[in-house]
Amino acid sequence: MLKIISISLLAFISFLIADFSDLGPYEVETLSGIIEPINGGSTQYSIFQPIDPPDAPHLIIAHEFVSSHDYLANLSQHFASWGIRVATMNLLHSSLSDNSAIQDAEDLVWLSDELFGGGPVIYAGYSAGGLRSIIASAQDSDVVAFLGLDLVDFNLLSQQYAQNIDAPVYGLAGESSTCNSEANGLGAYSQANNAKLIRVTEADHCDFQSPTSFLCGLLCDRENIEFNSDEIQALIRTLSTAFLTWRANLNPEGVSWWLSGYENYENLLNSNSISELVVSLEILEEKVLTDKFYIYQNFPNPFNPSTQIKFEILDPSIITITIYDLSGKTIKNLINVVKRPGSYNIAWDATNNNNIKVSSGVYIYELKVGNKKKNKKMILLQ
Repeated sequence: MLKIISISLLAFISFLIADFSDLGPYEVETLSGIIEPINGGSTQYSIFQPIDPPDAPHLIIAHEFVSSHDYLANLSQHFASWGIRVATMNLLHSSLSDNSAIQDAEDLVWLSDELFGGGPVIYAGYSAGGLRSIIASAQDSDVVAFLGLDLVDFNLLSQQYAQNIDAPVYGLAGESSTCNSEANGLGAYSQANNAKLIRVTEADHCDFQSPTSFLCGLLCDRENIEFNSDEIQALIRTLSTAFLTWRANLNPEGVSWWLSGYENYENLLNSNSISELVVSLEILEEKVLTDKFYIYQNFPNPFNPSTQIKFEILDPSIITITIYDLSGKTIKNLINVVKRPGSYNIAWDATNNNNIKVSSGVYIYELKVGNKKKNKKMILLQ
């Protein structure tokens, strides 16, 4: 297995295109206060607000068991500097005397509605906060993605909810340790429809906190041989920020750190910086094309009366999406426009070019970018 010898992992990351480990271009203001979530009691919250933020999904992030959102403050500040509005709060049902992941998840969904008025949201969680955010993602119809940071779930509750999440379920994991035994939380990613879990080599449970608590350092710290803690934490910031900015449609280059076929991702694999633990069939079906575009399976599928088709491009391009029947006959010309780099959704209402409803059956949708094409099948049930 190839290893980086001549330069450190941190220098290696800096050499690549976008150094997500550094603070982003936005100044950030922090607002704190006291709120009373729906499941009783009062608690402290914080909002990390980019100055003049772009229009993008916000992030709700949950802390570990028997802890505080203070230990996610640096990480939240970092994400906000890349243009993402972030909110955290002290969980009310995450202690030895009151442990209810479901109630905390309901409070997280409430927090999204209360502070940001709902709308597109990404949920993230560290340790047992990952379990709570998994449940929140399954309960919130506005969710666009989930990010787990060394997810812990001793009761395997996350598996039950992960299969009901209609959004990408991605995560980072550390090595086996006292604070997170081997494969703990692994089942959540295995059950999700669109999932990927990456292990960061030599990362321990504390490397996913920022700042790190004394207790975590005492119980969970492990000896490193190949990479030091600064390098590992820089890589965790890079991967998590790349995922969030990619899924928030803020920086399409973020995909290059997560999918096979991209130079950044392949370099991390070849340098033994990461390893793959879970890759869902949906991701395996995706092929990264030389002109950097790809298309997702439509959702819902089967569908009635309409469905959403999502695609992503990394270069400005003329985009054509066409619907065909199985005989190859053109049914609907959906779009033929120039698009800037980003992620897009377009709806098909099961009508043809004459706006007449078509019959039940299997249809093919094709994305054409320049002279490259990719297609998938979908099922209409009337």
